[in-house]
Amino acid sequence: MSLFEEKEVFRHNPKYKLGLNSTDKGVASFVNKKYKKKNEDIIINWVKIFVQIVVPVLALIVAVLSLTIKLDSLKMQSDKELQKLENIMQEQKLSIEKLEMKTKILRNRKKKYF
Repeated sequence: MSLFEEKEVFRHNPKYKLGLNSTDKGVASFVNKKYKKKNEDIIINWVKIFVQIVVPVLALIVAVLSLTIKLDSLKMQSDKELQKLENIMQEQKLSIEKLEMKTKILRNRKKKYF
């Protein structure tokens, strides 16, 4: 429609709507690549909009993934440390029980002799 509105073309046979002729203004538009530049501008604008939306979304996804992985690794590390502490506590408990058994045995021996 823009070609007709700008009077860059006209219909050769208006009755059948077949064939178009170019005016001098239309030839100048073709030589200056007016519509090609408009089309390129449209494509560039779409790409800019796409990039402005996609890049932040991808950055957000990467940030969430990295935080998730970091939190998982910290949880695993804290679980390992907790397991080590539990093992140490169990060993301490066993050694305390052994010491208590030794003291009971020693008390019983002393009582027998006296």
